[in-house]
Amino acid sequence: MSLLVEEDASYRASERFTRDRQYWLESLADRPEPVSLSGRPPTNCRHFLRQTAYLPASSAETLRAVARRARAGLPQIMVAATGLYLHRLTSAQDLVLGLPVTGRLGAVSRRTPGMLSNVLPLRLKVHPGMSLAELMGQAAEQIRRALLHQRYRTEDLLRDLGLLAHDQKLFGTSINVMPFDYDLRFAGHRSTVHNLSNGPVDDLSIVVYDRSDSKGVRIDFDANPGLYNSEELAKHQQRFLRLLGTFAADLNQPISRLEFLAPEERRQLLFAWNATAREVPQVTLPALFEAQVERSPEAIALVFEQSMLSYAELNAQANRLAHLLIGQGIGPETLVALALPRSTQLIIALLGILKAGAAYLPLDPDYPLERLAYMLRDAQPACVLTSAGIAERLPQGVAQLLLLDHHETAGALAQSPETNPSDAERTGPLSPHNPAYVIYTSGSTGTPEGVVVTHQNIARLFGASAHCFDFRPDDVWTLFHSYAFDFSVWELWGALLYGGQLVVVPHLLSRSPAEFLHLLAERQVTVLNQTPSAFYQLVQAEGGEPKSGQNLALRYVIFGGEALELRRLADWYQRHWESSPLLVNMYGITETTVHVSYLALEQQSAAVVANSLIGRGLPDLRLYVLDGSLRLVPVGVGGGALRCRSRTGPGLPQSSGFKRRALCG
Repeated sequence: MSLLVEEDASYRASERFTRDRQYWLESLADRPEPVSLSGRPPTNCRHFLRQTAYLPASSAETLRAVARRARAGLPQIMVAATGLYLHRLTSAQDLVLGLPVTGRLGAVSRRTPGMLSNVLPLRLKVHPGMSLAELMGQAAEQIRRALLHQRYRTEDLLRDLGLLAHDQKLFGTSINVMPFDYDLRFAGHRSTVHNLSNGPVDDLSIVVYDRSDSKGVRIDFDANPGLYNSEELAKHQQRFLRLLGTFAADLNQPISRLEFLAPEERRQLLFAWNATAREVPQVTLPALFEAQVERSPEAIALVFEQSMLSYAELNAQANRLAHLLIGQGIGPETLVALALPRSTQLIIALLGILKAGAAYLPLDPDYPLERLAYMLRDAQPACVLTSAGIAERLPQGVAQLLLLDHHETAGALAQSPETNPSDAERTGPLSPHNPAYVIYTSGSTGTPEGVVVTHQNIARLFGASAHCFDFRPDDVWTLFHSYAFDFSVWELWGALLYGGQLVVVPHLLSRSPAEFLHLLAERQVTVLNQTPSAFYQLVQAEGGEPKSGQNLALRYVIFGGEALELRRLADWYQRHWESSPLLVNMYGITETTVHVSYLALEQQSAAVVANSLIGRGLPDLRLYVLDGSLRLVPVGVGGGALRCRSRTGPGLPQSSGFKRRALCG
């Protein structure tokens, strides 16, 4: 033992130790986070699950032939396959794998009995457009470089990187290729070889035994049972083996085209779960709203601070504005911009635009001036409904301004009829296929684009959602979000189409979780719609005032707009474990009309699920979870970057300057 210590001390005092250390520190300076196929929080476990499979000798020889064509060996092809599999299931393009290697590099260690090994971090850069040959070549080069510096201990590297003290990992999955001569004999008697343990396993370990007998190649999938169950592990192994089977076809094919789903799995994802064809309601929003006015004219429709309007009063004031707009030539296939603060007047103006037959373009006054100017230039609305104070901040000459707080406008509105506009009075018939609004995307990945959404799309959203919710006339909703954010469409029409009450939340109050919590209790709000980040703050505010939560009347809390971290709901569930409202996570983007999926959450998920879950598609939609290359991913696997295609269709005049944009793929 002392000789081993002396040999190690000699290495640590050498220039080679310094070179090895520098190599690893440089190659991992900008390392990515460890990638895992599990959606569960990290956990330590002394035991591990094992799933064993054998590649027949013929399949093993095919892989070796592929390796020879790529001027590589079986270890290189297995490392490439592991990196490819992780990339396809997580969309990660920068991966660090664990590569177990021998620790017997000195003369003394080679003569000393015992277990000596090291695990090297092997970094791969993977992108969908690269070929299998390119990936295999990169794997071979990275293995070669790593082996030149393999004597440097992983424990030292973890300490160098500041990971050891907090038990942080460099990698999730490891790949170990071990060639063995299984023809082991004692005094001429053949033995049976068993691998007893490779544990413990932090996440997932793929162990490949390159056998010399007729059984071919054995592949073990060893996994942490706190992160994977037996069924999940078996499915990962089956897909991995299916992926290996595609390698012989063409080494130059893009890795994004390699298929690992079984035919029955593809049929289930494409057809069995997406037989959702339903008749779409052929109706407009003004018609739906006016029908609700007929059902409950005296019910409170709108609340803002101390003012209230019944359905009949709201309808009458919106009709006055609609007739005024119609008189100015505003109608179907026309775009009207709306730049007002949150108020009763905002809702009246929005309804008035729709009743005139036009589509509204929301211009939130709190948005940066550059963004407002860009939207006005790009969309070229026929006019802008605004107030004198806000008009001073808008660019001049872009569109006609209609100042709703001007005395001439007030006089004209007083002379307008309160009756519902008819198609005969409008500049043309209003159709379910006419635009209802144009909302611009955030522009976080490029230039913001205006998305045109029709009346029919909004009607079908609520028609489909009726199968998931039991919204009622006695529900109280809040308009919490900016009306330039499409979540507001759900808040607004969720209240008004079901005969509920809409409470408009002042902008400043929406920025104070404690004050908003008091408003929820005061107005006895029953349906709360929140982005997860806003709700986390609300939960924190309630934690500071426990009694405030006792006065809430919530039936639903509906999330949207962001990825939801389920574990951050634990405090809420703990305080409301007896009578928590139903928490629902919904997912969608502007191009798909607010929401496309629904998932009723359960308290136990908050403790065990790390990823954001989006559930199933709404009952009238086909929903596919795709990776970053728009390829189907298996059940239980998170999707990659969502991509949308744009198309131009009939609609607003060519001079309007915007296009219809919809999700096509």
